[in-house]
Amino acid sequence: DEDDPEVDTEEPDTEARVTALGPSELIVQVGATDNSKGPFAYSLRIDQGDWTDWTDQTVVSLPLPDPGGHTLAVRARDAWLNVDSSPAEVMFRVDPESLPENGCRCTVTGQSGSGLWAGLLVVVMGLLRRRE
Repeated sequence: DEDDPEVDTEEPDTEARVTALGPSELIVQVGATDNSKGPFAYSLRIDQGDWTDWTDQTVVSLPLPDPGGHTLAVRARDAWLNVDSSPAEVMFRVDPESLPENGCRCTVTGQSGSGLWAGLLVVVMGLLRRRE
């Protein structure tokens, strides 16, 4: 019964940020907030592709996509199976001319979710250090 105060009908709000760009993988940190404390499950996709299976992991590795611009979308699901209807999005670019053997010099051009500017700064600082 939706009038039951124990029933959660609020969808979670998803957060996502790219934390590492490897030679063949993209590492993404995910999280969610909700009117409950979780647990949460996450599903990801790149460029309107298929959603991944749900995972409870908060650090997820995805295969690095082909060179060019891409959008990563991440959605959360809470214990009551409420799914975020507005997934977090991270835009990034894989530059084929800058792919060193030990990592990808990708650029992250936008991330959504609260508290993600710090994550963007960490990624940019890491990329700048690799150029030195």
